[in-house]
Amino acid sequence: MRRPASTQRSSAPEQQGQSADGSKRRREDTPFEKRVYAALKAIPKGKVTTYGALAAVLKSSARAVGQGMRHNPYAPEVPCHRVIASSFKLGGFNGSWGDETEDVRRKRKMLMEEGVRFTKAAKVEAECVCGPQELLLLLPKELLSSA
Repeated sequence: MRRPASTQRSSAPEQQGQSADGSKRRREDTPFEKRVYAALKAIPKGKVTTYGALAAVLKSSARAVGQGMRHNPYAPEVPCHRVIASSFKLGGFNGSWGDETEDVRRKRKMLMEEGVRFTKAAKVEAECVCGPQELLLLLPKELLSSA
């Protein structure tokens, strides 16, 4: 059965995320994603922040921050691995969630190589975590004025 014309899916590559030559085309970053990426770049090596702290300074929600990071095509230059859960556990990474996934183990290794320290309970040590107040000092002023 054929769909009505108004609901048919186009087979044109341009409308399926591909350019005319068949290569994948990346969509433009949203204004919110640009703000998230700029904030991530301000977090120094050896430090992390939480989804909630990042959301607080961006005047958003932790879920929105996580979703924006999930689309980060610029890693590791835009260090999404430096964001952790509010429990100070690693949380997710690269779409995976749970301490024993390969991606989250890779996140832990990356953070350890940058100098982030962990407790015996596999949580990030508190002195390695930037809260909202510290983040406000690190972020570019123009980023805060657009929040």
